[in-house]
Order: sequence, then structure tokens, then C-alpha cells
Amino acid sequence: LPGYQKVDKESSAALAKAWGIEALDLDQKNHSKTLFESCISGEIKALFVSGEDPLSSYYKGSLAKDALKTIPFLIVQDYFMTPTAELADLILPSCSYAEKDGPFTNMTRHIQPIREVILPEGSARPEFDIFQDLAESLGKPFDAGSIEEVQKEIESVVPEYKDAFKGKGSPQWKPSKTGLKPGFAISEAYKESKELKGFPFKL
Repeated sequence: LPGYQKVDKESSAALAKAWGIEALDLDQKNHSKTLFESCISGEIKALFVSGEDPLSSYYKGSLAKDALKTIPFLIVQDYFMTPTAELADLILPSCSYAEKDGPFTNMTRHIQPIREVILPEGSARPEFDIFQDLAESLGKPFDAGSIEEVQKEIESVVPEYKDAFKGKGSPQWKPSKTGLKPGFAISEAYKESKELKGFPFKL
């Protein structure tokens, strides 16, 4: 769960309360099954991928490819055409970092503030605006209507984010409850990438 929280009653109850539902139905027995395995087996019928390109970044690239080709309905929300977006049934154009306000958390868990410096190009929109419209269309409008309200909700369900959005610095949150030490690995897709040949460094 968010913040590397364990799938337990306490964490699930906090999320359910934030989302305004009675309970969060989490299958304790099968939570170790990956999202992509569930897509391949047919348990998941639709997938919404936002700001991510699992075909290029997931460490088991072949599994991600099989899953995204199998799933009946794939929505991709991104600001440029990725290999994952090329497989999508529906593409929602979102803004780049320079076209929106609000902080983001990078892969090292540093929280970095960003500010809009140019207007969105074409039909691109900030992700939160797209999510808001989708939620309203599905009959489940968000309580939060601003960046500040979203931050408060995040702080209420992920303790590591408490007071982390304040100030101008770039604080790093740590998964204190679980004791886990997040790490990195080079994905299969990048190892096999022709684009990396001739370059001495890999990120």
C-alpha cells in the first residue's frame, strides 16, 4: 500500500475512510500476485496507467508486454507517446512538469515542488483535472478539489508524508513502519536496449 505500508486492517481502514467507502476489499491470500499476472489470468478487465511506461521500466519486460496485450481495455495517461501508450485503447494527454503545479515524489522518495511556467500544449491537461472529471463521470466525485486538499489527504493515509510538503526543500520520506530498504535494479528492457550501446553509464 502507499508508503510501503503492509496490507493489514489498520492501513486498509485508513484508506477506506479517506475514499468514503465502508471497507477496502483486499484479498490477503493473493496480494502477492502481481498486477500483470492478474491481467494475464483475466482477473483484471481494464487497466489505467498514468505517467508510467511499464513496457520500458518494469524489471520483467516480457511479463508486462504479455499483460498489456492481453487486457481487454487499456487506458494510458501520459505526456508523450510511449511504447505502453502505443498499445492503449484510449490515450489521455497529460501535462509535462513545466505545465502544472504541485509536488512530485521521485524514485529516491524525495518530494520536489514544481510550478507551472508555460501553458499546457494542445489538448494536454494536468493529471488531477483528468482524474477529477473521470471520478465525476463515474458518479464518485472527489472531496478534494485543490492541490492543498490532496496533500492533506495523502498525509492522513501515509504517515511518512506528514508535514513533508511544507517549505522549499526536497525532503526524503522513509518507510519507517515496515523497515524495508527500497532499492533499484536495471530492467530487462534497458539491458536489451540498443539505445544504450556505446554509452558508459546506466541510470
